[in-house]
Amino acid sequence: MGDSTSPFISITSRVIQGSCIGPLLFILYVNDIADLFTNSCLCKLYAVDLKLYTSVSTVIDLENLQSSLNCLVEWSRIWQLKISQTKCSFLYINGVTNSYNVDLLFGDDKFATVDSVKDLGITVDGELKFSKHIGNIVVHAHA
Repeated sequence: MGDSTSPFISITSRVIQGSCIGPLLFILYVNDIADLFTNSCLCKLYAVDLKLYTSVSTVIDLENLQSSLNCLVEWSRIWQLKISQTKCSFLYINGVTNSYNVDLLFGDDKFATVDSVKDLGITVDGELKFSKHIGNIVVHAHA
């Protein structure tokens, strides 16, 4: 009884980056994340990237997207997997604009609305054209 050691043991575990089993363990860990989203919000996973897609025709579509983001925030809290909000952004495609003036939030942080995004090394704009990507290649080729 006079023992000064804590009855709680803290175990810190992780997989060494670059290990052979790391990607498999990560996939097993996040496997249920796709189940969070309804049919109106599609989820794509690739390695450590997650993309959410939805069609926005009404403000209700944006509210459904926000609901999906809220589920993702709660999932990350429960599973203690920090999501880098600074790497998150929102891109309107096909000339759709934020005419509803609805800000999408990830927890307390507002998503940045961007005019182009780099996805798996390819820069794509809201018109699904590759002009910026080609321009970046040309600039790097001349350097």
